[in-house]
Amino acid sequence: MFKNYPNNDELIDVTDIFKNLGKNLKEPTIIKASYFDLFEGTRSLEVENARLDSTLIHLTEIEKNFNCNAIIGDENDLEVQLDNIISISDRLLRNVISWLNNYQTLPTTILSCTYVEHILLASEKSHKIEPLSTGNELYDKTLSGLCIGICYFGKFVLHLMKSGVLMEEEDLNFNFMGLDFLTFQESSKEVLELLEESLTYLDTLENGKKQYLKDFIRITICLVHIEETCTTYSTDLKFLNELAELGEKYNSIEVLTSDVPEGSFSMGIQKRMSNQYPPRKLVNVTNNYSGYKDMAMDIKRVLLIHEEKSALEMLQFSYYFGNLQQRHVLARGIFSLFFMRDNLTILGKYKMPDFVIMQLNEFSLTGCTSSIENLTPEQKLFLEPVLEEATKVLLEFYQNFTQNNCRIRQGYNRQLLLWDSLQAQFENAETLLEQNGVINVVSNEPVVTYFPYSLWAYFQKVTLMIDFVLKGFDLEIYQPYETFAMYYFVYYLTYKREYALRSVQQFIEKKIHSIQAMNKKIKKLKTVEKKEALKVQYKKLMETVMPSLQRNKQYLNFLTLRNTITKSLSLCQFVQFGVLKSYGIIDNHSSSISEFIDHELIHKLRFKSFSSIGVPELPTYEIFESTLKEFTLSEPNLDSKVSNTIGFVNKECTKTIESLDSILQAIKAGDNNGTMLTGSRLIKEDALKHYEQLKYSCQDIQKNIVTLTKKINVISERPLSEHFKVILKFSDNGSSFFPLLSLEDKTKID
Repeated sequence: MFKNYPNNDELIDVTDIFKNLGKNLKEPTIIKASYFDLFEGTRSLEVENARLDSTLIHLTEIEKNFNCNAIIGDENDLEVQLDNIISISDRLLRNVISWLNNYQTLPTTILSCTYVEHILLASEKSHKIEPLSTGNELYDKTLSGLCIGICYFGKFVLHLMKSGVLMEEEDLNFNFMGLDFLTFQESSKEVLELLEESLTYLDTLENGKKQYLKDFIRITICLVHIEETCTTYSTDLKFLNELAELGEKYNSIEVLTSDVPEGSFSMGIQKRMSNQYPPRKLVNVTNNYSGYKDMAMDIKRVLLIHEEKSALEMLQFSYYFGNLQQRHVLARGIFSLFFMRDNLTILGKYKMPDFVIMQLNEFSLTGCTSSIENLTPEQKLFLEPVLEEATKVLLEFYQNFTQNNCRIRQGYNRQLLLWDSLQAQFENAETLLEQNGVINVVSNEPVVTYFPYSLWAYFQKVTLMIDFVLKGFDLEIYQPYETFAMYYFVYYLTYKREYALRSVQQFIEKKIHSIQAMNKKIKKLKTVEKKEALKVQYKKLMETVMPSLQRNKQYLNFLTLRNTITKSLSLCQFVQFGVLKSYGIIDNHSSSISEFIDHELIHKLRFKSFSSIGVPELPTYEIFESTLKEFTLSEPNLDSKVSNTIGFVNKECTKTIESLDSILQAIKAGDNNGTMLTGSRLIKEDALKHYEQLKYSCQDIQKNIVTLTKKINVISERPLSEHFKVILKFSDNGSSFFPLLSLEDKTKID
């Protein structure tokens, strides 16, 4: 084939030619000829390739000729038959968890069971459920019931996929090989009846091993009932509790599938059915029943949101549920459908427009003249179209918390523009309202523009910007040299968020004082009619508006403290960066050396998501650079300056720990301390864990900056960049939003 290929001495080295040509290219130039196909040469044929062609899968004679309507072994030996059905059922149930929890495929897990394939094919053909027909009730009732129950559960999972709340391949693989997962079955009634019949039959057997099968059937019944969380929106925890108990029970029992009958599980379906994927070996069976408990506990957590008492509790529940850790794939899918119902209500309680107003009242709208109920029909026309848009934006905001970790961050990116646009629309509407006499002013106070709607949108937008950046650390997206820019930007944003919080706080304080002052006015009035009228007004405000204002005040106290914590932690992070920069160990630019690298362009690309946001304005590249210079220490007395910096970081972290302790106490007290409202009642454990992790991060930062300087002082030779490599290190107990800048000894790296 290569007879005419030239020898090495006949080849010409063109390296220098390309280098010289490259020197004439400018940095921003993207090099790609219009006729060049990046995929050219990468396509390969799968035919006759054993690694790609599923028709070449080798099956044994037993696997080829396996008869699902025939009994395996001696029909009259109950012990043997029980062992066979137990081993098949056990492996199938373990395969369910491998599929759901371990990102495995259907053909290598559930559909690898020949009985499942047989039942689905037969049922699709007759358009009704077709159990096995071996003449043996262990097969025809017990094994059939279990297989059919699991298939019906698969139908529910497929429904979640089709609803768009779960992502194919990312969240779950649903390569159903062209089979119909009982989609013709409109309800679970017939399936549950088959499973109950199986339990009744098993009770007639006089063999202790039947308990295994009874428990396996109970697990399957629990799986079938999970659908009710999205059909009847059931909050009954009975079956979820039972599923968790059985999962825990069988996780401690040895795997029962070592002697699974040959042919009952195989790669046969990949060879026989519609298959667009390369052959894959069957999943190894593991002791993974604990996965049922994990799934049940996360679904139970989802159903807790039904007990909410306010929009704040819904907001906090969603944030802690989705943003801090990735929940079970089914729990995330169920949450989306359980939260927003088919009848276009939230939790079956609140209409969409009311839901937006509830959110606004929790933050900035209480006591405002521009509240929708205070407006005339003509004035409402300015606001209603924007509120309709706000409904869509807010729903997408909530739905985003049900995504996987990576998608959540992508969702933040997409929503930034939506909230930015919404803020602008609210500002226009509120300006028109103000021009038409609707002014949010406290009596006897100078007129100061207070736009509660746009302030809310602004606060939400800036919070998303902060969460977007910090989520990047959680997902380990950033390199150590990017740390300064990202944490400085978060620090900058916390100041912008502080502005919104302060504006709302000032209005609420004035409103509270204004209402309280009415009592004194009543005493001063001499006219009985005026006194009585003011008394009625005062009583109404004290009963309806004042409790909400006090609640808002407590919530804003929490938000302000939380904002201060984020600001302080970000400050400590980039101050540490400045110390390392001072010793020449790290820089805020990539260490890669190339004439094609333009640091400013790379910086702009890094912040591209924020470039189109008008307010708050993105700091310029020059501001980032000059700020780093301010935090870079130099001789003389470098060590003394570093020592002062350590003292500053230690003091900042100590103050932050005190703030975190205040929040932790408020959460533990159930928001009953009268000063702070966290809204974490429904998801208390997760909220406590989050703030405890932040507390650990503060303590870790205090230790880390001392450790850094000690390591640096040990080395006398310069430059230190030749001795150390900076890495981002995640501590066991700390927050993943604030990893530590750690030094790794280059001389010890293999």
